[in-house]
Amino acid sequence: MTINQHKYASRVVTAIFCCSLMTACKKDYLDRSPKDVYTDQTFWTTSKDVTAAINGCYLNWESADNILYNDCYTDNALYATAFSGGPFALNYENFTNGSLTASTNNNRPNLYSYQAIYACNWFLENVDRAGDNIVTPALKTRMKAEARFLRAYRYFILTQFYRDVPFVLHTMTLTESRLQKQVKRDIVRDAIIKELALIAPDLPVSYPGQEDIGRVTRGAALALKARIELFSNKYDDCIATCNQLMTAPFNYELYANYEDLFRPQIENSPTNREVMLDIQYKLGYNVKQALSGYAIAPVGGSTVAVTQSLVDEFETLNGKTIQEDASYNPLQPYMNRDRRLDATIIRPGLFYNGIYFDPITPSNAGSGGPFGGGGGPFGGGGGPIGGGGGPIGGGSANGYSLNPSNYKGDMGNSITGYNFKKYLSNLNDYWNTPYGATTLQGTGGNVIVIRYAEVLLTYAEAKIEAGQIDASVYNAINKLRQRAGLPNATAVTHPDQASLRTLVRRERRVELAGEGLRWFDIVRWQIGPQVIKNVYDCLNGTVDRTNGNLMLMPNSSTVVRARQFSTRYYVFPFAPSELQENTNLVQNTEYR
Repeated sequence: MTINQHKYASRVVTAIFCCSLMTACKKDYLDRSPKDVYTDQTFWTTSKDVTAAINGCYLNWESADNILYNDCYTDNALYATAFSGGPFALNYENFTNGSLTASTNNNRPNLYSYQAIYACNWFLENVDRAGDNIVTPALKTRMKAEARFLRAYRYFILTQFYRDVPFVLHTMTLTESRLQKQVKRDIVRDAIIKELALIAPDLPVSYPGQEDIGRVTRGAALALKARIELFSNKYDDCIATCNQLMTAPFNYELYANYEDLFRPQIENSPTNREVMLDIQYKLGYNVKQALSGYAIAPVGGSTVAVTQSLVDEFETLNGKTIQEDASYNPLQPYMNRDRRLDATIIRPGLFYNGIYFDPITPSNAGSGGPFGGGGGPFGGGGGPIGGGGGPIGGGSANGYSLNPSNYKGDMGNSITGYNFKKYLSNLNDYWNTPYGATTLQGTGGNVIVIRYAEVLLTYAEAKIEAGQIDASVYNAINKLRQRAGLPNATAVTHPDQASLRTLVRRERRVELAGEGLRWFDIVRWQIGPQVIKNVYDCLNGTVDRTNGNLMLMPNSSTVVRARQFSTRYYVFPFAPSELQENTNLVQNTEYR
C-alpha cells in the first residue's frame, strides 16, 4: 500500500552499510566517494547484503522536514520562530521577502543533495555481482526498479528547486564529479518520465506481507510520472497515466475520514487505499524529529504557523468562498466551513486533545483548571471527517499535557494563532505506542509524499488545461468535495475552463495543505505576485475555555510578517560551496 524509508534502517546490516555509504565523503556534491570503499569482495555474497544495499537507497530519498516545512515558502505558512532568530527561519523568510542570496542560502535545509542518487547508482552498478543463487532474477529486477524510481524522484526534486542540474546516472571519481555540467530541466524531466514508464511493469501493484510495506509500488511510479507530466504541461500523457491508476489492477480510493488519514495507525492500515507513497519512520530512527517541532507548545515548538490566507481559502458548507457567501459571519469565521479546515488547522476555539485551543487570550489572563491536561478520551475533531480518541485512539489517559493558553504573543506559540493539525490530531497516538514513547522526538509516524487525492486533482487539472472538460472532471473533483461535506461542482456552478481552473487550484491548496506541494504549484502557475503578500494573524478576542465559544474583535487581524514577491522566488540558488567544488556549475541567472 505505501512506500518505505526508515523502517528498514532498523536492521543492523542496513545501518552499517548506510553509515559507510553516506559518510565516506566530506563533501556532498554528487557524493563522489571512492568506489573501492563499497566494492569489497566479501559484499554481495548473501541475500542480506543485497537487501541492505537496496534499503540504503531509501535512506535519504526524501525527508519529513522537506514535506512538512516546504509550505513555509508559500502563502500557506511561515516558519514561526523567525522572530527569535535561527538560521532555518531566516532562510524561509528571506526567501519570501525577496532578500535571499546565494550566500545566505547556506542556512537552508539541504535540498541540493546527491546522496540517494549515488546510493542508487552504486546499487545498480553492482547488484548483478550477486549470483542468481543468492537473489532470484525476478527479485533483482524488482530491486533495480526500486532504485531507478528513487533516483528519478530525487531528480524530480532537484529540477523543481534548482531548474537545470547535473544529470548523473553512474558513480564517478572525484575528478569526474568536479567537471559535471548542468542539463536542461526539460531533458532531465523527459528522461525520468521515460524511466518511470519503463520500470512500472517491474514493480508489484502491492506487496503480500507486512515485511515489505513501504517499498515502491507500480502505482507510486505511475503517480510520480503523472505528477511530472502535469508539471511539464504534458496534459494528454498525464491524463493517460491517471486513467491507468483509476482502473484495474489498481484499487485506490479516498479514505473516508480525512483527519484520520494522517494518523500513524491508519496510514499503514490495509483499509487505507489512499496513500501511495510515503516516508516510513521507525520509532527511534526519525532523526529529523520534524513532528516534535511541528506540534503546539509545550509538546512541540510551533515551528510552523498557518496563515490567515490559507484559513480564508476553505469554502463554506454552501460550497461558496467566504467572499461569495452572504451567510458567512466574519466574527464567527470557523462556523459552517469545509470540514477539512478543522481537520487540517488548529484554530481558536477548536477542541483539541483536551483543551479548547486559545491563542488569543493573553497567557496572564488565567491558566490552569481542568482543561490544562491533554490526552485521555479526547482525540479532537468529531463528525464524519473528524477523528481522535475512541477505539483507535490508543495512548495513555496520562499522556501529553497541553497548556490552556497558547497565546500568539508568547514565545514558542504560533504567531498567527493557527497551527497545522495533520499527523497530530490525537497526540496520544505517539504516547507509549509503536509510534512514540513519551516525547514526539524520534517518532515512528510516517509522512505522506503522494496520495490518491493528488492523482484525482492531477487528472482534473490536466483535463481542464487540455480543454477536455467532461463529466469525469467533475466526478474527480467531487469525490474530494463530498468527503469534505461540500456540495458537488456542476456544469452550472462551474461552466467553463476559467471557473474550473480556479476551483481545481483552490481544491489543491486546501486538500494538500501542509503536504509540501504548494510552492511547486505557485511556481508552475506563475502566481507569485498575486499570493506572496504580507502574512496576517487571526482576529483578536477571547475564547471561552469551557466550551470554545468565541468573542472576536472586528478588523483586529494584524501583519505579523512582511513579505513581497521577487523574481528570485521561482528558483533556488546554488550554494557558493557547490560552485567552488564544481567550476562547471553555473549559478542560476536570478542570483548572479
